Parts: sequence; C-alpha cells; structure tokens
Amino acid sequence: MIEIIKDQVEGIAFDTPVHVEYTRKSIRYMDWDNAAGSFKLLGDALVTLGVIPDDNPSVITKFQVNQEKVSKRIEQGFQCKIYPSSSVS
Repeated sequence: MIEIIKDQVEGIAFDTPVHVEYTRKSIRYMDWDNAAGSFKLLGDALVTLGVIPDDNPSVITKFQVNQEKVSKRIEQGFQCKIYPSSSVS
C-alpha cells in the first residue's frame, strides 16, 4: 500500500485531529464491517508515511466509510479524503 500512495501524499502532513472519508470502489458491495476493515492497510500506510501521526481515535476523530459500485474491475480502487477535524462540522 505504501508504494501505491507515497507519491500522492508526498509533503502532506497533519498534526491535528482529522476526519477521514474513505470510499471503497468495487464491483461488489461488502458488509459494512468488512468495508471499514478494508481501511486498515491504508491507515497504517498513512501513519508510516507521516501523513497522520497515528490512526487511533484521538487522531482520526471522525471516520466515514462509503461504498461505490463500479461496473468493471479496472475501475476498482479507493478514494481517501482527509480534513482537519476543525474544518468539519
């Protein structure tokens, strides 16, 4: 996962609590607990790359999981938006 995202997050770092909006794009929907769990590798990579200091609830104060159904495997992937918690109501 680190190799996949490192160029996209270079120079981005949050030192305050954040809100994470994670969207999983797939040809099939998952149960919600599995969809949320699919963030694990990405969350760990964000910590390793220094984007966020940790992935615990004191840093990620809001976590929103979305699923988007796509028609072709080539369209599968994810989108992750990170906002300072102070900018999200």
